[in-house]
Amino acid sequence: MMPTLAELEDRYDAQVALGPRTGRRIVLHVGPHKTGTTFIQRMAESNACQMPLDYHVVPRRTLELEVVKTLIRRAQTKDDMIEAIPDIRTAAQTLGGLCSHADCGFISHEDILGAIPATRECVGLYPFHEIALRAVYDGLTNSGATVDCFVYRRPMPDWIRSHFRYVKNRVLPPHFAARAYAERLGFPFNWDVVFKRLANALPAGRFHELSFNEERDTAFVGHGIYRAMGMTDDEIAALTVIVPQRVTDPASSKPT
Repeated sequence: MMPTLAELEDRYDAQVALGPRTGRRIVLHVGPHKTGTTFIQRMAESNACQMPLDYHVVPRRTLELEVVKTLIRRAQTKDDMIEAIPDIRTAAQTLGGLCSHADCGFISHEDILGAIPATRECVGLYPFHEIALRAVYDGLTNSGATVDCFVYRRPMPDWIRSHFRYVKNRVLPPHFAARAYAERLGFPFNWDVVFKRLANALPAGRFHELSFNEERDTAFVGHGIYRAMGMTDDEIAALTVIVPQRVTDPASSKPT
């Protein structure tokens, strides 16, 4: 169950009462799409008031985050994205300020990398979105925090099948050929090239990969995020694990 506005306000007041924070951190999770992002965001939000006061979760529909996402999704070309850098950076600095009352803030949204690939808004597999990631990183850093960026690596054949179901909004056809589908869309058939571009856009040591399959099969997707935030095993165990849902089929209990 999501916390009420009154509960969130009480938590905020308690955090502010602890005084200003120095050495703040922000854990920035940017997806990619179809790697359990909605589950990660919903679980973090539903547990926001159960976490120790050291941590702050920025809800995925927060206005300040919506502004950042809109600026990024609006860029249709590399030149558009370069032109948008100052605005993205400024908006991200405002977003980072929401975490100023906690030792570690958590910001998560896959649209920080732009719209889902192979749609009208994004041709190719995040072809120039390392530019946006760096602008967001710089803005959050300008808010006074140390920033670490996280992505989940999901095996490409599995990711391609999930992408097809989501974009086409239908079940996989018989004998679906994931590699051929990827080639038609101009996607590389692994994440190496994309993740290398994203990593190279950030200072050394600030880009981190987590395993989608490993966390899905041994705990829950997002477990590594809580570790990165600095939560102890006992604190993580105290969280309420929600039921995963398919974005295109909310009645389903299977992960996306």
